[in-house]
Amino acid sequence: MKKLFKDFGTQLITIGLKGISQTDLAKRMGRPVKTINEIIQGKAAITPETAIQLEWALDIPASFWLESERNYRLELAKIDIAKQLIK
Repeated sequence: MKKLFKDFGTQLITIGLKGISQTDLAKRMGRPVKTINEIIQGKAAITPETAIQLEWALDIPASFWLESERNYRLELAKIDIAKQLIK
C-alpha cells in the first residue's frame, strides 16, 4: 500500500506541480501547505472543489484530478478487500 501512496503522490508531483513548490501551489489555491502535502501523500482526498482549484492553479482539467482520485481510492478499496479475503 505504501507503493500506491508513493505512486499517487509521484503522479501529482510529476504531472501537476510542473516545478512549482508546494508552498507556491498552496498560495495559488488559497489552501494551507499542510493540505497540499496531505494530498500529495495520498492522505487527503481530492474533492471536486480541490480539483477545480488545481485546474485553475495548474491548467490541468478538474476531471483529470477527480479521475485520478477515483482510481486511487478504487485501488485502495481493492487492496482492503483482498486483505479481508486472505484472512
